[in-house]
Amino acid sequence: MKLFMASQQSSPRSPMRATWRNGIILLVLAVALYGVLPQIAGFHSATTALAHATARWTFLAVLIAASSYFLAAAVYGLLAKSRLPYLRTTAVQLASNFINRLLPAGIGALAVNYSYLHRTKHTPGQAAAVVGMNNALGFVGNMVLLAIFLLTTSVHTTSLHLPGKVWVAIGLLALGAGIMVYKRAGKKLRDNLRAFITTLASYRTQPWRLVLALGVSMLLTLSYAGCLYACARAVGLELPLAVLFICMSLGVAGATVTPTPGGLGGAEAALVASLVVYGAHRPDALAAVLLYRICTFWLPLVFGGVALASLRKRRYL
Repeated sequence: MKLFMASQQSSPRSPMRATWRNGIILLVLAVALYGVLPQIAGFHSATTALAHATARWTFLAVLIAASSYFLAAAVYGLLAKSRLPYLRTTAVQLASNFINRLLPAGIGALAVNYSYLHRTKHTPGQAAAVVGMNNALGFVGNMVLLAIFLLTTSVHTTSLHLPGKVWVAIGLLALGAGIMVYKRAGKKLRDNLRAFITTLASYRTQPWRLVLALGVSMLLTLSYAGCLYACARAVGLELPLAVLFICMSLGVAGATVTPTPGGLGGAEAALVASLVVYGAHRPDALAAVLLYRICTFWLPLVFGGVALASLRKRRYL
């Protein structure tokens, strides 16, 4: 807990100071994507499909993406140690999403929410505990949903004709990477596990709040899959929700391991690749992913920037 609290205490203001620098990085990456994407096979067909996207499915995708911020605010409201104004907390989620687009690995959202909680009658330890519990519930909920979809739905992928030796090499590399990660971060992982158990114990008098928070967190995760589903339908791509949930999870993983603001580039690559693996034509997959990232990445930048400026002006962050 001390390690987690220290990292949270030192980080809330740094994302604000780095906004201009990382904004320039984001602009450069956007320009790079603008130059690179047209070179991808099927890009012209993808943009044509995007231009003819069904209006009602596109509107539904935007609506579902917007609902995710209200759900995220509800999770924090359930976990908070003191009452949080709901609309203000929703605005904070927009602002944290904006900062997340300027920093990699979700650092921005952690810092913004910690700062907000600290300014709303939470001690540093309580703020760190709430933020940590929110992340833990998000991970647990995602794994539960993923297990449910994998166990209850029959999904088929296109065959990946790779030699057995290649699969063996991939397995050995994964094993080696796992051992290296454990050696380097094993103590930190154990410390975080102890911190999680301690935080979990703090909700023992009101366990219903944890249960509700987990349920809302799972709805939040489903909203992203629902948004991807609506985007896919908008461009004429019909895949089961279970498949799109798996693809969405792979996209999140791709964004997480990509050291760019908001996982830019890694998320798109993982999403397109996973959709193709599940049978989508590359142009259709690319069109769906472009629309999905417009709804969940680019549009929130505008509203998130406004929310951040307003919250900073009123000293809520």
